[in-house]
Amino acid sequence: MPQLRDERSQAHRRLLSETTVGRSRSCVLRLEDPRASSLHAVLAWNGSAWELRDLGSRNGTFVNGRRLESGERELLESGVKLGFGGQDQVWTLVDDEPPVLGARSSTGDWEEAQAELLTLPNPESPEVVVYADEKGQWVLEKEYDSQIVEAGFQVQAGGKLWTLDLPQHLAPTAAAPKASTTLSFSELHIAFKVSSDEENVLLELQWQGHLRQIPHRAQNYLLLTLARARQEEADREPAERGWCYRDDLIRGLRIPENQFNVAIFRARQHLSRAGVIGAKAVVERRRGSTQLRLGTDRFDIVRL
Repeated sequence: MPQLRDERSQAHRRLLSETTVGRSRSCVLRLEDPRASSLHAVLAWNGSAWELRDLGSRNGTFVNGRRLESGERELLESGVKLGFGGQDQVWTLVDDEPPVLGARSSTGDWEEAQAELLTLPNPESPEVVVYADEKGQWVLEKEYDSQIVEAGFQVQAGGKLWTLDLPQHLAPTAAAPKASTTLSFSELHIAFKVSSDEENVLLELQWQGHLRQIPHRAQNYLLLTLARARQEEADREPAERGWCYRDDLIRGLRIPENQFNVAIFRARQHLSRAGVIGAKAVVERRRGSTQLRLGTDRFDIVRL
């Protein structure tokens, strides 16, 4: 992950998509050096690289020994040496990879995304899920609703207040020809293979003549239930097919309410780990409603 190393203490500090530097309590990287200004500089990911900008500091911001002009921006690469207020207190950019989707809590905890999904307060108790949709917008899903959010948005989860760190996305580029081994959810066909007693539900992922299987998992039955609801309404307009109310699903599946979000998270997670790009779309939520549905018509249901 992107981080700075303090060359005196060898301590590492994680970089957020926008990391303010200075002596102020509000700064992400808080300095104790009296030569540093309260709000000294900012390191930010611009969508393709890290850049450093001096914020009018009195004693200067240095990049490999060169002092930046007030307000000047400098693109950074891994290994560059930085100074804030002086050149004897050196920080090294040890990783210039893009920032990761994550959130920090009011108590200092950090949680980051797994398989393209950020779950708060943690993957074992997902009260909130954050992910990027196909347009590059950040979507926050709570128990009963979803909304578009931006960096710095705050949300309660697990009894703590979390501040989202949402990396800047580049505008979508023209799609290059896909390799035959790339699984895109939008092109995927899912075969639900169900045992006669319905105790086992396997998922067979089919694309471009290739097959990949996801063995039986408890959450597969949730997907099967959503698939059946969508199949039963095949004569309706695509936008109206298969919507199910959350409470009806919980009752019908006979699962504890606090495990419902876990099942959705794990269904998405297992598809993502199987290499499916955009696996979060397997379960779609209707905004302003408690309804959910399977996110595709490209499936069939067969008996084992």
